[in-house]
Amino acid sequence: MAKPKLVAAGTLESELAGLVTTRDNLQARQTSIAAELEQAVARRREVLIQGSDAAATSVPPTATSGPR
Repeated sequence: MAKPKLVAAGTLESELAGLVTTRDNLQARQTSIAAELEQAVARRREVLIQGSDAAATSVPPTATSGPR
């Protein structure tokens, strides 16, 4: 069985502070990415809606040519 390491309390506190900072940074990044994703989805949805509106109002040339 391995012996436990003796670590100074200051080292543990600084490591914990670093981990808390990393967590905070990652949470902020996640929030930012989520907002960017929402914007991208909204833009894509708008493009799809505009595309379907254009397709619904245009008549393909073969549709008016009758049966062959």
